[in-house]
Amino acid sequence: MNDNKIIVLTHNPKGKWKGTIKKLEEDRGYKNWNKSINVSVGDIILLYISKTVEKIQYILKVTEVRDNNIDLILIKKLSKDVSNKLSFKLLKQHGLKPSTVNYILNNNKELYDYVTSIIYNKKIENYTGKGINTMNSLNQILYGPPGTGKTYNTINKALKIIFDKEDDKSKILNYEFQNYKIDDKTINDLQKILNKKDTNIKQDERKDLKTAFEYYKNQGQIEFITFHQSYGYEEFVEGIKPCNLDNCDSENSDIKYHIKDGVFKKLCDKAQTNNKKEIDLSKINFQKYLTVGQDFLTTSGSKFKITSITDTIKIRNAQGNETTISKDNILKYIKLGTFGSQDTGPNYSYQPAIAKYIYEKLNQEDINDKNYILIIDEINRGNISKIFGELITLIEESKRIGKDEEIRVKLPYSEDSFGVPKNLYIIGTMNTADRSIAPIDTALRRRFTFEEMPPKPSLLKDKLEDIDLDLEKLLTAINTRIEYLYDRDHTIGHSYFLDVDSLSKLREVFKNNIIPLLAEYFHDDWENIKLILNDKDYKGEGDEFIKIESENDSYLANLKTENHIASGKKIYKIGESWNKCLFKNIYNKDCNDTNLKTTEDTNEQPEQ
Repeated sequence: MNDNKIIVLTHNPKGKWKGTIKKLEEDRGYKNWNKSINVSVGDIILLYISKTVEKIQYILKVTEVRDNNIDLILIKKLSKDVSNKLSFKLLKQHGLKPSTVNYILNNNKELYDYVTSIIYNKKIENYTGKGINTMNSLNQILYGPPGTGKTYNTINKALKIIFDKEDDKSKILNYEFQNYKIDDKTINDLQKILNKKDTNIKQDERKDLKTAFEYYKNQGQIEFITFHQSYGYEEFVEGIKPCNLDNCDSENSDIKYHIKDGVFKKLCDKAQTNNKKEIDLSKINFQKYLTVGQDFLTTSGSKFKITSITDTIKIRNAQGNETTISKDNILKYIKLGTFGSQDTGPNYSYQPAIAKYIYEKLNQEDINDKNYILIIDEINRGNISKIFGELITLIEESKRIGKDEEIRVKLPYSEDSFGVPKNLYIIGTMNTADRSIAPIDTALRRRFTFEEMPPKPSLLKDKLEDIDLDLEKLLTAINTRIEYLYDRDHTIGHSYFLDVDSLSKLREVFKNNIIPLLAEYFHDDWENIKLILNDKDYKGEGDEFIKIESENDSYLANLKTENHIASGKKIYKIGESWNKCLFKNIYNKDCNDTNLKTTEDTNEQPEQ
């Protein structure tokens, strides 16, 4: 069972914490929250807004714990529909005690199952104590320093999202990618692999997941792109592009310009096409979906009530006037699938509201839409305002097609009416060494949930133990010093070391990856790099990681004049002969055994 708790915390916006909600949403978290219950780092907080709202509205995560306060990061603001189902009245019906201010959800199975089933939008069959940590947000960003598995984990997340909507879990995938074929694996089999810890996934199982990922890419359900400084709206949404005679309807010239859809618009169109249900209008039973006395709001916000349902429908407006409306006009809106007052021609007030209600009910019946995923690698390297343009608003969960606050815009080139479907997920990755979370576009921060992907030295446990090297301690020591001298955004990920199985490979990783990365981080400040590697006072055999070259006076004589004095200048050079004790010295300062030879490596093979 997961040791992390799920805790309901109460917040009174009318009390002394009045500005909390605004600060919470703007900063995507809250520093120094009053510690009113025993919590640990990683615990999930469900924030219950009391007095004016009386619902759970926010999901947060504990990132730091002190004696009197804690730091929280915002995972998600719940939609209106979900929040309404987590009201005090409904929570009380499922076991929440009225006198409870702060409550550990794990202690009450009935309440836990109810809350997690609402957030998941599905039945929780087995109580596991997990749940919210693996929740699928429509827009999410995985962030962390290089080498922490951000892109690696997008594959896992994409497959989980797709499998969530697969009807037939016994469906067998037969697909070949790069000479590797999934060997009759069902979706159930692949889900079991996804539920394993990273350390327990075998190499062939990872290949199964990667091949399944490529299968769904080939099916058009997954798109993978990378943002960069030159990437723009024209590539992402739509733009005017040249085409030649082979792909244009042009007879008069060798080149012609046409409007071409970008990757995001294409995927939205696919998801929306799949999301549309073919509705047989002749079989719609109005009595099934409507009841006498049912209240509605017009598009302008005026109230009206249904008073009769026969061959026609009678309504009474807020002024008490009765009106008879035709079912045929309601059916026109349902067929069209849009519900503006003038979408069918005449300016109707009541018909669109009734049609939209029935349409949404129809789309909840017997529909198992496919999910579509857009993966954006290096999302922080692009100019978000330039790439998304006006669509940054449309990706919000509440603004998606079919939601209560649905928004569509007219695109600038094609003038098409465009919206983002609710079955399209966006997963971004963000390298914090390039750019930290703090200064990124505020509009992006508000619309995405952020999941930190820190280095996991524990994944290196037992590697190279046969030659008495502890890579887990080695990486922990390096990152602890980096965080002290620089910050946590520039630590080093575990993935650089995952394939290290010998001392020679460890030397190679340090020479080609770790030391160049540190040189970039510290702008060639080699003294700091020597501190990171505990290299300064090494007394063993072989080279240090960074050597200080002695001055060559024969070439410097002309510089050592009264006007050019080279004293104090140090020349640094990366060493070549690194023995085992040098690596061990990074985390164990007492390793100065001069008897350790540079070739000592039980995993290395002798030359043939």
